[in-house]
Amino acid sequence: MKKVLLSSLLVLLSISFVFAFKGNVILIKGKVTDDDGKQIGINMQFKNSAGKIYPVKSNSIDGDYQQSIMSGEDYQIFVEGHKVIEPQLPLKIAAYDKYVELYHNIKLSPISIGEQIFKNKLFLPNDSNVVDNKDLFEDLRDYLKFHKKLQIEVAIPMDDSKFKVKKIKIKSEEKKGKTITKTISIEEQKKELLDARISALTNTFKKYSIRLSGVTFVAGNSKTKKGPYEVIMKVVKIANV
Repeated sequence: MKKVLLSSLLVLLSISFVFAFKGNVILIKGKVTDDDGKQIGINMQFKNSAGKIYPVKSNSIDGDYQQSIMSGEDYQIFVEGHKVIEPQLPLKIAAYDKYVELYHNIKLSPISIGEQIFKNKLFLPNDSNVVDNKDLFEDLRDYLKFHKKLQIEVAIPMDDSKFKVKKIKIKSEEKKGKTITKTISIEEQKKELLDARISALTNTFKKYSIRLSGVTFVAGNSKTKKGPYEVIMKVVKIANV
């Protein structure tokens, strides 16, 4: 009985150690520079894999920043009006069992018109159901929430799907009890699928509270017949306010 209790106690202590080990606070700091090497002051956000956001601001004099964060997490970094060139994202922070200070310099480049900010396969061929990905859509939500000035075009692939002219039987409006043959063209089917995909993706945006203001949906096409057939989002305008 004593051995069983001792084993149980050791298991509980091990579990407690793992949680404590992963959850220690560390300090991350460094300098923020643009692609010309100039040190800049700018607003940033560190978002960990648990969804917690840490607002950070670098010093406008020397570009220095520092922020206390949790260890043992992966971090996305959002920067006002910019994309992160270095470090490679997500930034992986190891788990530490004590307080440490880590140095990570951040190199930025301004977001420009035509910049691609998102690319992922969200639809199966001839299907309008969105392939759900919670982490992906939550990252997109936080990205667009932080970058309020960006106006986005969402290109939905259509050449992943194959169509052929269809003939269907429908009830005649003129002759009761009679049916007539209706031809549905390829273009009509493409439009129907595009409208259904836009509707489904709009509902997904609403589900994850992704902003729809400043977002436009259009039909897109892949560069090759073999794909990849991805939804591509790019910047079409950067507002002044």
